[in-house]
Amino acid sequence: MTTVEIMQHDVVNNNEILEALLQAFRVQDGFDKALESYFSSKDDALLFFRNQLINEYDKLIENLHAIGSIWPLIPFFEIGNQKDCKQKIKLELYSRLTKHDSDLLMKFETNRDEVFSTCEDLLKIMAYIKSETYEEGRLVTMIRPIFKGIYTMLDENQDSENNYNLSNPFKFYCNDEFWDIDYLDDYLPLHKLISFIPGNTLKCAVMYKSEYINETLYESKYYKLKQVLSKLYLELV
Repeated sequence: MTTVEIMQHDVVNNNEILEALLQAFRVQDGFDKALESYFSSKDDALLFFRNQLINEYDKLIENLHAIGSIWPLIPFFEIGNQKDCKQKIKLELYSRLTKHDSDLLMKFETNRDEVFSTCEDLLKIMAYIKSETYEEGRLVTMIRPIFKGIYTMLDENQDSENNYNLSNPFKFYCNDEFWDIDYLDDYLPLHKLISFIPGNTLKCAVMYKSEYINETLYESKYYKLKQVLSKLYLELV
C-alpha cells in the first residue's frame, strides 16, 4: 500500500472505531469492555479521543460559520433620482441585515443537536475515562454568546456586554466606498457640475456593492470564530 492508501485506511478504521464506541457509550451497553478491546491503557484511549475531538471540532467551526454567515448579497440596484434610489436601497439592506440578526439564534438552536452532538459526546467520554464529570450542554452554553457576538451584523441587535462583538452600526455599511453612481445620459457641462452636488435630481443608476459583506466580512468573521474557539478548545481539554 502507498502512504496515501495507508493514511486513508487508518482514517476509515478510526471512523469505524469511533462510531462503535460512540454507540456503546450512548446506549450505555458494554462501553468499558469496548474500551478494553480497542486500547491497552487509559492514556491510549484518551489520545485517540483527543485526536477525534480535534477533527470534530474543526467540523464544528465550519458548520457554525455556515450557519452564522449572512447569505451572499446580490448587489442592490436602482435607477432614478440618486437620493430616492439610495434611500430605497438602504431600506432593503437594513431589512436584510435585521432579518439575518433576528434569525441567528433560531438557526443556532435548530442545528444544535446535529452540530454539537459528537463533540459533546467526546467530551463526556474523555471526562468519564478520567473519572471526572462533564456538564451536559456546557460546550453549547460556552459557544452560543461567541456565535451571536461574531455573526450579529448590526450593533443595535447586539448584547450590550458581549465580549465577542464583531457587529457595526448601520451607517458603517452605508459608507461612500460601497456605492457606484452612474449618470445615464451625456449631460451638458452644467449638468455635469450639478451631478457633484449632493441630493441632485439627475437620473442615474445607483448600485450598492456588496463585496465587503460577501467577502471581507465573511472571511474576518470566520477567522475570528476560529481564533476564539481554538482558545476555548484548550480550556476544554
